[in-house]
Amino acid sequence: MKYVVVGNYGAQNLGDEMILEGMIEMLKKADNTAEICVLKGDEKFPAGIKSGIKWIFGGNKNTKEKVKNCDYFILGGGGLFGSLSKYANIIWGLQASYAYRNKKPVLMLGQSVGKIKNKYIQKFVKNLFNKSDLISVRDEKSKENLREIGVTKKIVVVPDLAFYRANNDDKQMALNGIDGDSVPSKDVIISLRQIKDLPQSFKIQIARFVSWLKEEEKMNVKFVNFQTGPVDNDEILHDEIKSLVGDNSLENISPKSTQEVIRLFKNANFAVCMRLHSIITAMQAHTPFVAINYSEKVRNLMDYMGSKENLLDMENVSFETLKNLYNKKIKTSKKNSSEKIEEFISLYLQKLQK
Repeated sequence: MKYVVVGNYGAQNLGDEMILEGMIEMLKKADNTAEICVLKGDEKFPAGIKSGIKWIFGGNKNTKEKVKNCDYFILGGGGLFGSLSKYANIIWGLQASYAYRNKKPVLMLGQSVGKIKNKYIQKFVKNLFNKSDLISVRDEKSKENLREIGVTKKIVVVPDLAFYRANNDDKQMALNGIDGDSVPSKDVIISLRQIKDLPQSFKIQIARFVSWLKEEEKMNVKFVNFQTGPVDNDEILHDEIKSLVGDNSLENISPKSTQEVIRLFKNANFAVCMRLHSIITAMQAHTPFVAINYSEKVRNLMDYMGSKENLLDMENVSFETLKNLYNKKIKTSKKNSSEKIEEFISLYLQKLQK
């Protein structure tokens, strides 16, 4: 079978790359003959004047042929629909629309869907999902949100596909003699997300916690960037925190691979996680962590994994609360997310065999 996969891949976001790796692992397990083509950047179908011009003059002219020749078109992974801008919903929806025009079966895999308030976007998204051959979402709330706008097709709730990819890393690292339950280092990871209008008070409380870790606990604090590049660059926020701490020598790491980021978390004593996939990585590494709830998808993940005691709402982030959670060193339960994905693979195989 030939698959064309479209998502927010190649955008310098480690979390999206972890989703993609997990999806590829799942597809290969379900179909050992799978030929997988991932469309990135300018290969995606245009959704506006600027992208249309780029498409005409510099786009990959083979994209249409790739879609025409595929057996399945996959729109996959991450928060592509819902509480984003209207334009974002349209961008990703148009990718599936082009596949429908070519009469290709569309699989909606690993989606998070937030609340959609605009009635026209509701109708657009509803039609997209109702036309699809298979729908999987990352949490129950996404399923509820799709039902609310009128999606009637069967919806399967499956953990984030990054769990499947990370689980394979877990096995590989065990073979290499790295024990996820041991914490030989004095590393603490801070992985925040650069978002618009982040309160200065939030940054100050994080900086106070970092200073305490460094000066009182003698810990080695490492800032880990999950998103780099021109948009939402975490490195900028982490540099700002370093300046507030008054120590620009603190490490600000932009991992070159998903393997590197998992290794960092495996060797950490504790993690402060804001990025969704930093939370998932901490869970898979079985590293004690606190999750900062900045988005519906973070709360949904923590609810799904039964880890509410690790969750801290943005407005409740303070030096004292962070210090208390650090001292408790709460570990998330080792819920076997890969089992749920194995169940989904069985369902997926049934779909292929029809």
